[in-house]
Amino acid sequence: RRAVIDTPLSTRWWSLKPELPPRLGLRPPPASPTMSFLNLRLVFITNLIILPFIILTLPKPIVRPADLPASCHELRPITTPAAGSPTKPHAERTYDVVIYGATGFTGRLAALYMQSAAPTGTTWAIAGRSQAKLDKMNAELEHPVPTVIADSSDEEAVRAMVESTRVIMTTVGPYVNYGSLVLGEAAKAGTHYLDLSGEFFWQADMVELHHATAASTGAKIVVAAGYDSVPFDLGALVATNALLEAHAKRPTQITSVVTQMRGLASGGTISAVVFMMQAMMKGQFTLAQIFNPYLLVDDVDGCRVDSDPAGWSWASLPRYDSGLSVLAIPHFMAWANARVVRRSLALAGSRNCSYGEGMSVGAMADATGWVTSQLVAGNMTLGDLAPSPGQGPPQPVLDNGGVKLTVQAAHADELAYNTDTVVATVAVTFAGDPGYAATSKMLVEGALCLADAKCHAGSALQGGVLTPATAMGTGLVGRLQAAMGGTFASFEVLPPAKSA
Repeated sequence: RRAVIDTPLSTRWWSLKPELPPRLGLRPPPASPTMSFLNLRLVFITNLIILPFIILTLPKPIVRPADLPASCHELRPITTPAAGSPTKPHAERTYDVVIYGATGFTGRLAALYMQSAAPTGTTWAIAGRSQAKLDKMNAELEHPVPTVIADSSDEEAVRAMVESTRVIMTTVGPYVNYGSLVLGEAAKAGTHYLDLSGEFFWQADMVELHHATAASTGAKIVVAAGYDSVPFDLGALVATNALLEAHAKRPTQITSVVTQMRGLASGGTISAVVFMMQAMMKGQFTLAQIFNPYLLVDDVDGCRVDSDPAGWSWASLPRYDSGLSVLAIPHFMAWANARVVRRSLALAGSRNCSYGEGMSVGAMADATGWVTSQLVAGNMTLGDLAPSPGQGPPQPVLDNGGVKLTVQAAHADELAYNTDTVVATVAVTFAGDPGYAATSKMLVEGALCLADAKCHAGSALQGGVLTPATAMGTGLVGRLQAAMGGTFASFEVLPPAKSA
């Protein structure tokens, strides 16, 4: 041991002998610096060549359609009992829409947008815990609206609130803490409901506890009605319809890739992630649930196509998608969005279709540049990058943001995967910061759609814990594209559908 310590530092690692006592736990060094240099070059060259090859050839984490049971290829829409009557007929209710949480950051944006987006004759109210804060919110509106006081833990107050309206939309999160009672009472009352939840384990609990009740009362309970997961869920729907129209085939693969993301993560999203981690540490849900791609699907009946929650790549590695010609990693909200889309597919009866969601390398570079430009321009501060719940960025950031994604639906021959493939591709865009400005508008347009029976009449399901696509379908697509004079959103089918 002394011999090692006394060896000069400059020669120590090249002069150690293999005869060193084993108890020291030291391995003999390379024979020479030259050999070490050659080894480093070999490692570098290997990584330079092999890693890109792996990325370019990495397959999606899916099961080949040919390996699925034959029954999985049959279209079997999930049916629900005939909707019964709500506890109080909708025609006798005081309001068309109530915005619960209107005094928070996103709720305030929703209320300000509602006053300009609501059709003439729409009756709506704002709700929250504090009358003083509601009065302050009303002062910002051009025409004050009625207020409703309800604490999310007060069962009687929540029941009275949901029974007073045809539609309740809530921005009060995290939903695992503040959403269960509101959703449950809406299901029992036959009141349509929307939220901004991304907590997939909470959504799974709500499906188990309230889907049957909501189906029996005719309540359309719509989870994830903001950036999580409207663009992706409706994008998949539009792409599916385009494939059916062009080729009379249903998709066996749907792929979404965010190609531009200019915005900030909302305080609610960050808080939801923290609460999910805390809930996992407390044992409220298991690792098996976290990694279950079909957590929101009641019965996959052996038709598990996807083996990864995001559905993009194995172990969240970058993957080059040949269909969309893009290099991407899993989208940071794919674990929430993908489960919602899979529930939509299952409810529609499509059980042999995989779904994957990524974010392109170009989008990540663009997002970094955009945030930097906003900081340099003085439109935001570093503190805006990690807001607390109820807080958000300044108005210039809300206005300058936006999101673009490409959604592709593909049909592959069931007997020979990736042969005879036909595709339909949709370009989806939304204006405004996705986590705040765009999300609040998506939520309001969804609420107005549910308040209008004609808007969601095309939905095959008349009640249950649903998704944006299965509760409102193309009716919501139309509303979103018409919003703000047609400048807010676009779902553009890219013609023609081409052979892969």
